[in-house]
Amino acid sequence: QQVIGLPFNYRVNNVRVGGTADQITTFVILKDGTLYAAGRNRNGACSGTGDATPLNFISFSRVGGFTDSDFVEDVAVHIDGNAITCWALLRDGVSGYKVKCWGNNTYGQLGLGTTATTVAVSENTTWPWLSTPGVKVSQIVVAGNGTQKTTLVLDTANRLWAAGYGASGLIGNGTTTTTNSTFQRVAFNPGLGYPIQIRSTNNDVTNKANFLALLNTGKVLGWGLG
Repeated sequence: QQVIGLPFNYRVNNVRVGGTADQITTFVILKDGTLYAAGRNRNGACSGTGDATPLNFISFSRVGGFTDSDFVEDVAVHIDGNAITCWALLRDGVSGYKVKCWGNNTYGQLGLGTTATTVAVSENTTWPWLSTPGVKVSQIVVAGNGTQKTTLVLDTANRLWAAGYGASGLIGNGTTTTTNSTFQRVAFNPGLGYPIQIRSTNNDVTNKANFLALLNTGKVLGWGLG
């Protein structure tokens, strides 16, 4: 059937889909770097402009909050029946991304210094990786269940940062502080190596998750709910 709402003669670069039961959201990233969404708009996921009405968008529309110069290359989202947290990875040269965020932020998983839901696309000049000139984001992973979400950010200086829900050690800094509204450094023993890739083994049953980091030495480290 014909897809409604996408531009004429559109070409797709990426598709991301997530959700549970009837809480489904689909993101389509076009070849020109524009981001479209359809489905559940909980926490403003589909609109990105401040409209948080949790209704279903039955046709695709462009996600607001981006400039004409913003080229969205991918999105990292965590969607379930209770909350949606979204990150857009924007092309920023050849070595990494800059990022924008929106959606559920109950445990501070957007690293904005607040736990208020951010239903309009936002960015924060105080994100820690921005304090080092030339450093960009290489990967983002969001995991959790319901409002209990944690975000990991790996930057191009091979530093790992975490924000959000910290129970079961999900922040990876040796504490179990539940709310972390700013990004904390996840530090490894330098003798083990440095992180080059991150993954989540999400567990929706227990409202928790595990994280894994692949190091340049070939080692894999894990933390969270075992």
